Amino acid sequence: MASIQIVRFADQDQFEFSHHTGEAIPGPGQVLVRVEAGSVNPIDPIVATGALAHAAPATASLPAVTGGDFVGTVVTLGPDVEGLRVGDRVFGQAGVLVGGSGSFSTFALAPAGFTAPLPEDISDEQAASLPLAGTSALQALEALNVAHGDSLLVVGGGGAVGSLAVQLAASRGATVVATASPEDAEYVRSLGASDVLDHHEATWEERVKDFDALLDASNVHQPRWRALLSTLKRGGRAIFLSSKPDAAEARAAGVSAQSQLTEPTRERLTAVATEAAAGRLAVRVGEVFDIEDGVEALTARVRGKVVVTL
Repeated sequence: MASIQIVRFADQDQFEFSHHTGEAIPGPGQVLVRVEAGSVNPIDPIVATGALAHAAPATASLPAVTGGDFVGTVVTLGPDVEGLRVGDRVFGQAGVLVGGSGSFSTFALAPAGFTAPLPEDISDEQAASLPLAGTSALQALEALNVAHGDSLLVVGGGGAVGSLAVQLAASRGATVVATASPEDAEYVRSLGASDVLDHHEATWEERVKDFDALLDASNVHQPRWRALLSTLKRGGRAIFLSSKPDAAEARAAGVSAQSQLTEPTRERLTAVATEAAAGRLAVRVGEVFDIEDGVEALTARVRGKVVVTL
């Protein structure tokens, strides 16, 4: 069995490709999946530094298989699993943070509640790239209650979550403005954004006002969250994926703001798969690596998702 493992907590040289024998036995509420592909998320290298070991003890035991997103086939069902069958093609999350065994492995244990059946017409590359990014975008739009006629500002529209949020919001009839690099501007417009702002511009927030909702989908802590809130109209709503805004300060300014911890539930995964199968949702795949080159995949810098195939 091939896998990419975290062998030490460090900022570099902490991953190793390995071969080992044996298959895990799924516990209650788990499924064992034969993984076909997975994708890299920003949280994966953070887990590998050990930064989350105190808050999430499940990440503290080494060696540990890295990765969370997966597409594959159900091999074995654990006790108390409903709605899935052996042989089902599925996708979802198997990261250690959500109670899985890590997805960059020939076989992975995944929480059944974070695993969903997958239509056959969605490719492995797309399916492997959608679980966390797709459910993050969907959960944010649910919390923001984005509907037809609303105006939405998406910060980080060129990234995986941001680009999916642009597509989902536009399909709901919202007017979407996004920030992105100049190189990604046309791409983001093609997804449904009516305007794209250069996020390198120091004071771009001063050029836009009166949005109903804001999604900060950037994957770095945003020290300018107060400036971002100034783009909202009174009563506006904001979700931050990486930053932690002061909710009381936001209320005093007449808006609401909260950070998001994504729950990639089967219901959300199914909704994402439905949109993707209908051709209304797609993620940009930047590069595909074989598992034997998976260590390189975890540090790759490309536009789009990085996929690892097994």
